[in-house]
Amino acid sequence: MREAKERRRKWAQNITPRPSKAGKKSKNVIDSETEQKPNTADGFLPEDIVQMLAARERYVDLTFFFSRAKYVFLLEQISKAIIHLQSCFIS
Repeated sequence: MREAKERRRKWAQNITPRPSKAGKKSKNVIDSETEQKPNTADGFLPEDIVQMLAARERYVDLTFFFSRAKYVFLLEQISKAIIHLQSCFIS
């Protein structure tokens, strides 16, 4: 009887979840990261990530601007060519 109780107790200990030692280490790493970057408030991205995203957005805006400028330039050239062809046929 005593052996059965001991076996059940060991089995219960094996399946009972306990905090791991790795969990304690990772918690310390997380704490040290927050200590290193005090300017990052909860819910906000770090400054370097914000700067990277802003630079990407500026690049996309410039790409759109230049592609639009190129499109407008081509339309102007086509309009000039049409006007020139019309003047050739009229005279």
